[in-house]
Amino acid sequence: MYSEGAFQFYFMNMPQPVILIQQEKHQLYYKECNKAAQQFFDKMEDKIINKEENLFFYTLCEKAIATKEPIQYRYIQLFQLDRHAYEVTFTPLFNQATTPSHVLVMAQEIHYKKRRKRARAYSMRF
Repeated sequence: MYSEGAFQFYFMNMPQPVILIQQEKHQLYYKECNKAAQQFFDKMEDKIINKEENLFFYTLCEKAIATKEPIQYRYIQLFQLDRHAYEVTFTPLFNQATTPSHVLVMAQEIHYKKRRKRARAYSMRF
């Protein structure tokens, strides 16, 4: 269940970008984002998400709400020299009526996970 205080407590200082999306009257709004997400986006609070400009993002939010299940996808930033790869999870959050009212969007860099696995495998050999 969504709680503004819980978002501030748990997500504001996480190193991974976290965005909270609110659904209201069949429209999606940016509700909150943590410090890590602010580097990618301008001030978004209470801003309507334009479906035409953000069709893929909007569709994943809608799918998470409709299925009431988390949705994951991976992407690579192709046009940047570093080419970071991310795994993004869209998790529906519910109100008291067990109806999805928000979507929590969290991004995790994939290469970080691969480096940890390689380091663990290397340390196990010795």
